[in-house]
Amino acid sequence: MDWANPKTRAHLELYPIRTSSVSESYHAGKWVRGIDPELQAPMWADGSKHYYLGELAQLENGDLVVPRCWYHYKSGGEVYAEAFKVEEDEFVGTLTFTQATHS
Repeated sequence: MDWANPKTRAHLELYPIRTSSVSESYHAGKWVRGIDPELQAPMWADGSKHYYLGELAQLENGDLVVPRCWYHYKSGGEVYAEAFKVEEDEFVGTLTFTQATHS
């Protein structure tokens, strides 16, 4: 990838695209669902807010999640996160993680 070239930078896909057709490498199932988090784009920026894989984040509804991957449904479209939802067990005082998908 050529990040420094302004002509090609705008065309780079940072996140995999979850689609039923495969025409590019970033559509392939291995990259879309099977790649290790360490090999994925580690961050998504929402304006001045930065969200990282493996770090606690709070959704607009107040839920806490830990993102595990970023993806699109179409090229250049909205970014989504597959994440683990953090829940508190009030009786024991422990945290449990359940898988959730949020945009």
